[in-house]
Amino acid sequence: MIESVFIKLSLNPMNIRYASHPMTVVFQTEEEMNRREPLYFNVFTTHLCPILNSDSNQMINRMWNIRRFRGSFRPSTFPWMPGNYIMTISQKNEWCVRVDFTLDSMLCPKVTGIKACQNNEMEWTLANHVDWTVPRTRYFFNIPGAYLLKKRALQMHQYQNYSSWASRFGIPALPQPGHFVINNAQGASDKAIKAFAQYIGDDMEYECVFADCASLYDKTRMDPYEELTNLKSKIKDATKAVFDFESGFEKVNKQYLVFLSNLDTLLLPQGNYISRQLSSLASHCHLVFVGTTGEVREVEQMFGDGVKTIPESDRLEAGTAYADEAVAFLTGSLLQSFHPTQEALDVIARAYTNAQLNNLTHTFSSQFVETFLREFIRPNYIKRINGIDIKQFEGNENTTKGIETTQLQSCDIDISPLQGKEDSYLDCLRELNDMVGLEMVKDDIRVTANRIRFLVERKENGLPSDASANGHHIVLTGNPGTGKTTVARLLGRIYHQLGLISIGDVVVTERSKILGEYIGQTEQNMQMIMRRAKGNVLFIDEAYSLFEGTDNSNDFGKHALECLLTLLSQPNPDMLVVLAGYEQPMMKMMQSNPGLPSRFPYHFHFPDYTEDELLEISDRLLHKNQYVVSDEVRQMLHKAIRKAVAGKDEFFSNARWVQQLIFEGVVPAMADRLSPLPRPLSKEQLQTIQPSDVEVAVARMSQRPQISNSRQVVTGFSMSQR
Repeated sequence: MIESVFIKLSLNPMNIRYASHPMTVVFQTEEEMNRREPLYFNVFTTHLCPILNSDSNQMINRMWNIRRFRGSFRPSTFPWMPGNYIMTISQKNEWCVRVDFTLDSMLCPKVTGIKACQNNEMEWTLANHVDWTVPRTRYFFNIPGAYLLKKRALQMHQYQNYSSWASRFGIPALPQPGHFVINNAQGASDKAIKAFAQYIGDDMEYECVFADCASLYDKTRMDPYEELTNLKSKIKDATKAVFDFESGFEKVNKQYLVFLSNLDTLLLPQGNYISRQLSSLASHCHLVFVGTTGEVREVEQMFGDGVKTIPESDRLEAGTAYADEAVAFLTGSLLQSFHPTQEALDVIARAYTNAQLNNLTHTFSSQFVETFLREFIRPNYIKRINGIDIKQFEGNENTTKGIETTQLQSCDIDISPLQGKEDSYLDCLRELNDMVGLEMVKDDIRVTANRIRFLVERKENGLPSDASANGHHIVLTGNPGTGKTTVARLLGRIYHQLGLISIGDVVVTERSKILGEYIGQTEQNMQMIMRRAKGNVLFIDEAYSLFEGTDNSNDFGKHALECLLTLLSQPNPDMLVVLAGYEQPMMKMMQSNPGLPSRFPYHFHFPDYTEDELLEISDRLLHKNQYVVSDEVRQMLHKAIRKAVAGKDEFFSNARWVQQLIFEGVVPAMADRLSPLPRPLSKEQLQTIQPSDVEVAVARMSQRPQISNSRQVVTGFSMSQR
């Protein structure tokens, strides 16, 4: 249909390169065009982010005859960046042509391909059947991590279009696209999956149901499977086929998509029954399995043949985001409230172009983009606007200037988070090195982190990587208050920077939160805890308490460890598991199960702090909280610490004891001393600790029993330490 295309961007003469410049399109045709029908133009990135959607009536300087067209688009809302693009040129449901072009670093376009499209192809659907005026549609096509979901939605569009056409002409409908899998191993793709469900629900009138497999069995109800039964009845009743007298064929009332999440619940004892019931729905709806590759592979064997044979083409990866998606998503968010200037768009596009060149893929996710907007753009914008004297813009003659001033400016954007994970990784190591003591632990962790980083970089460059690098879970042993939780938090941040876990926070649990009261409850508790820890560090305190040293089948702790090993047997579980506790009991537990040592290859032992180290910890706590001490007071604190260390037992809580001495002893004594004095107190009075405060604190601490299971987190001398 089209034999040649010329594309040009009208760049701003100022130093604004990657912005929403106007575009000019010229093309020649082999055949005469129908001038009574408008032309439609769409431009997308290669990951189907809509950059520009417009028909010929919205163009400027439009000129065309029967075989030649020239027109210029007004500036798009999204910035142009170097990369590959797809343009569709069409006349509604008559013809459609795909034009591939690239933009180099100077935004010079080069057409690389022209192809006529048929009505059963993706480009035809994009050009003729997607309503780009609907906000949810644009949101779905812009959200990072949804590329393969977009392709699936377009496939479902094509099926629906064919069904409508077949119904008009009395032709039997083709079999529906079958069940499929959404692999969201990184845990950051929930937004993309929900946007997909909203899009096909609104645009194609599918009924989407999210079924949490963990909620399909509730032991507290009279009928534990009540919710499962209700789900089955709802879908089967709504999808009964009825005879259509007009076409002479049976039609289905509704089409359902059932998104099954928390699949690992089906591996519990009640899972076989649930999976059989869900399998009976396979002929009535699309089953969408949402989970990691390992979870899906285990669970789908419990379903019927229709599920077991899901082809690889229907196993979609959600969560893999790209730079163009990140820019489109961020720009779309900015346009809703901030009206960014072209300079601001240029700053964003340049920053993401550099992030792509540096392979900083963690900056492309929707979670990162939202954090970037919330913490590194919005506060700067609000601070600048609050500093403006609004009175200077009163009056009609100053309205335009006021509007321009309140637009998002380039100075409002702090691009430092997009400038590399190198600094963040090194910052974590520097923070580790700044901790008091623990020299051998810090050295071992540095070597371990650098080894994992090295193997990750080899893998990213297509080089062989030691398979054992996947087993990066850790055992931390030592007495209370020696820094174990602090190090776990730093490890979470380090592993997040390396791309091994998607979030990097710490979820702390222990025996009382894990073990259940009846058979099956322990497994349910573990499943819930592991879901909460997805993408994070799962820190199991006093983990040895799960091991009772018996072969009793009712040993709930043994069941908890088996659940843990099942999770860790999956490739890339998006979780770092840290077992912590006293050294001897931990070693005994590790030897009890042959699967534990291979899953926890790293063992770091935390020695007790020395007198001098505990004194340094007290100095840091006092300095951070802006308390002032004399040499006499410092000597008194040192004496109290020396005495506590000399008389310590296995339950001595190290840094936590120092925190208790200061904040539960010295500070309350100081408050009591100052209470009778007239107000207001001076800053010096509120800061200065007197010798009498320490005397009272030491006396009170000596009368208190040592509490061995205290779990208070210590803060103030680097990070919280354990």
